[in-house]
This record gives sequence, C-alpha cells and structure tokens, in this order.
Amino acid sequence: MCLCSRSVSKPSQFKSSASKKVSIAGWMVVLPDDPEHPDIFQLSDPDKGNVYKFQTSSRFHAILWHKHLDDACKSNRPQIPTNLMSFE
Repeated sequence: MCLCSRSVSKPSQFKSSASKKVSIAGWMVVLPDDPEHPDIFQLSDPDKGNVYKFQTSSRFHAILWHKHLDDACKSNRPQIPTNLMSFE
C-alpha cells in the first residue's frame, strides 16, 4: 500500500496523478476517541516521527479507512528471521 501526497493550497492546484508515493509498511494508524472529531484518523511513521491527520465525512468512514490502512500497514512488514546464523 502506498500513500500519495500532494501539496495543494487552492482547488485549481489539484493534480490528476500523484506526485509522491510512500510505502506505509510498518506505519501505525490510530482512530482517536475524540467526541468533538469522530471523523478523524491518524497515520504515523514511527521511523521519521511524522503524523498525518485525515478527516473523513463520518465516523463510519473513519473506521473503514482505519481498518483497511491497518491491514495495509501490517501486510508488508518485513519478517525478522528467527535464526540469522546456522552452525551446522
């Protein structure tokens, strides 16, 4: 799963294709329990310390995004070998 990013300040600056792609393998997605903002979820890059906050149209959509992004963050995580050396 890749997250696409665009720097936009005006609606006319939106692009039809992504300008930056970033793998989110190993990232964390959080669904804050904030009654004032039930439609928010956050995506965090633990290596760089960046946190991205997203707003959806409803709590239901925030939960859906959280579920799918959480699956994506965990799906491509590199597995650490149990034994790095063999003494056979």
